Amino acid sequence: MKIFYLHQYYNPPNETSFGNDRSAHFAKIWSEKENVDIEVVTSQAHFDSNFPNKRTQLNYNKVKVVVLPVSYSHYMGFGARIFSFIKFAWLSYFYLFSRMSKNDILYASSTPFSIGVVALMLKKTIGIRYFFETVDIWPDVPIKMGIIRNKLIIKLLYWLEMKIYSHSEHIIALSEGMKNEIVNKGIPSQKITVNHNGTNTYFLKPNFDKIEAKNKINFPTDYFLLLYAGTIGRANGCEAIIDVAKILDKKQDLKYKIYLIGNGNQRQGIENMSKKEGLKNIVFINSIPKKELLPYLQAADLGLITFAPYKILETNSANKFFDYLACGLPVCCNYEGWQKEYLNFISPLQNAKFDDTNEFANHVVKLLELEESQRKQIGEKSRILAEKYFERDILAIQVFNLIQKTANVS
Repeated sequence: MKIFYLHQYYNPPNETSFGNDRSAHFAKIWSEKENVDIEVVTSQAHFDSNFPNKRTQLNYNKVKVVVLPVSYSHYMGFGARIFSFIKFAWLSYFYLFSRMSKNDILYASSTPFSIGVVALMLKKTIGIRYFFETVDIWPDVPIKMGIIRNKLIIKLLYWLEMKIYSHSEHIIALSEGMKNEIVNKGIPSQKITVNHNGTNTYFLKPNFDKIEAKNKINFPTDYFLLLYAGTIGRANGCEAIIDVAKILDKKQDLKYKIYLIGNGNQRQGIENMSKKEGLKNIVFINSIPKKELLPYLQAADLGLITFAPYKILETNSANKFFDYLACGLPVCCNYEGWQKEYLNFISPLQNAKFDDTNEFANHVVKLLELEESQRKQIGEKSRILAEKYFERDILAIQVFNLIQKTANVS
């Protein structure tokens, strides 16, 4: 069986890479199956800036990776991103058109939305079968955030969305919230399978000796470490963390620092906001490889997740949510959504009202004021949750079996 894995943001499986490595992990697991050939088609998004500006083939064990000359960065503005999406869609379509046969399988992982358009065009022109993975609900996210406003474009995008869904062999949604949104659009529930973003629990492990863990990163052991590790963009709503810090500063007996580790097109604005408010307990660190991030995850007392106050963003399947759980962290979100059901398994204290900064801050304080043994107990339940539901090896096999069964191939 030949599977082409189309993913514009493929993250190479090496020690210097950072960010979401779901596609690399899945491709590796699938390639280890008997009589399976995996070829990834991607862009230069997660490759070095000195990467050759031409189509390049790499090999990671049994996985062939074709990198097309398309750049991408979280610092890009909306127009530059759209150009990157269109360029990648154009180049990937013609590359796959020249490589695929009718019997091959395409696994198309969005975002961007244009990935689905490529899959649809290949089905129409070659007759291939494709599986569509929804990493975010597009085009709803940019439309409901007011980024796309032209009524004709919106109508076209929604029309294309339904075409992409209806012509796919199956839809893989990265959260229950995403599945519900797609079902509400009229797609049969049985055509959609939830397969969470997940995490690597073999690599990401907790260290419940917080003194030892904090010493490893030279962090004061008498301070609480609150960690936000991820993209700092418009949708991420990191302004809420600034508001939380202002509230925490009023508690004279609370010694804490918030580490924001990540980049994005709102990073400078959030830093400027922090300086303007005179906040001394927020530390900004550029994105770092996951191997270097692990000590910070282990040293943290609490993992923070924020999103801007748009209901559609509650469907997200943020990478950091699963990594926090794997490292045994209590998790606090500033929104509701499908994660709430899982977090209730750990502790009802971890849920905050959507778009309510005071409530968010109060939940943070409640978690920090618990006895250390209580926070450890919450952390242990977080780890159990990650192992039981979100281990990437298991998730990868589930999708592979789904492809085999649905496409009726061996």
